[in-house]
Amino acid sequence: MLAIGFGDSITAGAFVPPEETFLYKLGLQYGFDALNAGVPGNTTSQALERMQTDVLDKRPAICIIQFGMNDHVAVGVDERKVDPGTFEANLRQMVAKLHAIKCVPILCTISPIIEGDADHYYYHRHPREWYLHPPGAQAWIDEYSRIIRQAARDLHVRLADVAEQFACYVKEGGTLDGPEGVLRNLDNAGADDGVHPVASGHDLYAAAITEALDKLEC
Repeated sequence: MLAIGFGDSITAGAFVPPEETFLYKLGLQYGFDALNAGVPGNTTSQALERMQTDVLDKRPAICIIQFGMNDHVAVGVDERKVDPGTFEANLRQMVAKLHAIKCVPILCTISPIIEGDADHYYYHRHPREWYLHPPGAQAWIDEYSRIIRQAARDLHVRLADVAEQFACYVKEGGTLDGPEGVLRNLDNAGADDGVHPVASGHDLYAAAITEALDKLEC
């Protein structure tokens, strides 16, 4: 059985060895062939342009859809790379295309970020003053995760609530930053990142997706 991970740099496994990515770990866990179709920097609009060759032509049984981290990014004051309405429409189009080839889609919500300040982490690269309504980049990410959840409900497809998985991890005493953080940061990677998960962060992705996979009747 073939499962494809269709996403951005997180699916691609930026900054971690291939064997530490959530897709590789899921392949080992379930014994399926795992094909990584993650492209760093991709939005849903860009992904749709490559979906035929990178996903549909492969005829996968399962497709894990992981987008939103780039779609929400501000390109001006209250201006997103991909606006919420288009983002939702793109997700719905992806699901329809997968259903047409009898592939099971799994939608993933978006992992959190370390917002930081003008000197470190997210706001070092993206001006805080552009994220006004709702206030803050994390609030924008949460908005896109809500869209993903609603699309999963409306379309009756499986949801891997990655955002909730990370939130529970933090509530139980885990941390996003610091030496034991699940996101790349100055202490655990010497990197002013705050977005991409380290191996333990990929474990959280795998755990969320496992919940969705275990509910499948296939």
